[in-house]
Amino acid sequence: MARIWGIIGAGAVGGYFGFRLAQSGQQVRYLVRGETAEALRSNGLRVTTGGRQYTQPVEAGETPEILTGCDTVLITVKNHDLSSALEAVRQAPGLNGFSITLQNGMGAPYEAIRALGRDRVLAGIAYLGAERTAPGMIVHTGLGRLMVGEMDAPPGARCAEVVKDLEEAGIPACIADRIELEMWKKLAWNAAFNGPTALSRCSPAALATDPEGRALCKVLIEEVIEAARSQGVIIPPEVAEEQIGLSQDLTDLRTSMLQDLEAGRRLETDALYLHTLRVLRKAGRPAPAHQTVGALLTAAESRIRGSPSHGSREASRPFRPGTAGNR
Repeated sequence: MARIWGIIGAGAVGGYFGFRLAQSGQQVRYLVRGETAEALRSNGLRVTTGGRQYTQPVEAGETPEILTGCDTVLITVKNHDLSSALEAVRQAPGLNGFSITLQNGMGAPYEAIRALGRDRVLAGIAYLGAERTAPGMIVHTGLGRLMVGEMDAPPGARCAEVVKDLEEAGIPACIADRIELEMWKKLAWNAAFNGPTALSRCSPAALATDPEGRALCKVLIEEVIEAARSQGVIIPPEVAEEQIGLSQDLTDLRTSMLQDLEAGRRLETDALYLHTLRVLRKAGRPAPAHQTVGALLTAAESRIRGSPSHGSREASRPFRPGTAGNR
């Protein structure tokens, strides 16, 4: 029997991967809010990829009932909306499958396990270059693969089943033997490039090819490596140069934090910077680069959030309980 996918959120990550799943003939249902719900109902999901724009009719609702009968739920909202998404999963009637967290940083899978139980959670990592240019509109610029794994345990049969279904949909996917290691490695790249590109309004390539920018990126990665080591996760030191080297060609990539800052949306400063700062402080080690970038991002967000035009109508609004949403 074909898997029924639920997707919470239809931003860059949820919109793109949902589009790919539905394009292959798999059934997809979206739990969304406000402007996005209105756009999907009126215009469908519009995705630009490979130089072409596609319009896809979707099944979408604003209440947890839209997830009824789903086998697997991709939770694609940002970290600050995670608790609301998990509550929606808890409220969804007849949802007996499991959820996959796809947030940046290290905390989401553990929060999901506390809320839903270990047997109902897989950890996932998205590697994607995409941008939500308007509600219900996604522009894909590169990559588009997923990695899944079990937190603090070897991967089981459900990982293999999910990867099989993703690959049948044309989505490159793989299983991580140690998903925590891969999450720390992605956090290292995010720390090096998300905040600095947002603050400087430049591409990862511009930073990676500038001597001073490259030096800053290396320090940020090394601080994440040290934080991971303090938690018993060993990242080879050569990862720093590898990640910076691979970023030299990312001339067209606009990081998610740059997109959020320019759009006046909340930033994931805590997940990408302050978490590592807390880990290293607890271990009695300095983290001057994370402290500096985190402070600058906090100040930038504070200034934007004080603006009357800050954010969208749906930002941080909980998913509504109650009767079934529009589909």
